[in-house]
Amino acid sequence: MEQLAQKGLLPEKLRGAAKIDNHAAEEYDLFDILAALAYGIAPRTRHTRAGQFDGGPDWLIRLPQPATKVIRAIVKQFENAGTDALEAKELWETPEIKKLHGLAALREGGEPSELMRKTKETLFVA
Repeated sequence: MEQLAQKGLLPEKLRGAAKIDNHAAEEYDLFDILAALAYGIAPRTRHTRAGQFDGGPDWLIRLPQPATKVIRAIVKQFENAGTDALEAKELWETPEIKKLHGLAALREGGEPSELMRKTKETLFVA
């Protein structure tokens, strides 16, 4: 992102350059906009990506309920604000995640960094 910004390719400008059918560019994560512009990959809305967690995936279903609830809350943050929400330290301070005991609840399901990796991997699978 820093290299793009140095070349004057700011996220706001990239969103405006993206030609996306039937949806406002703001409904897409910057990941999808970059993939569409650079590689011609059909973008998916944040809502569509978050929808992959409805009823699954299998690895999520096998986790203890507290960890599952936190991951679903994290996915909701992604759906609302995109990748930036996943990378912000404030993620753990959002009311829903804080109420669910965030990192402590994730630890019930395993290593939090590994669960975050799986969550991101599931969100961005092609």
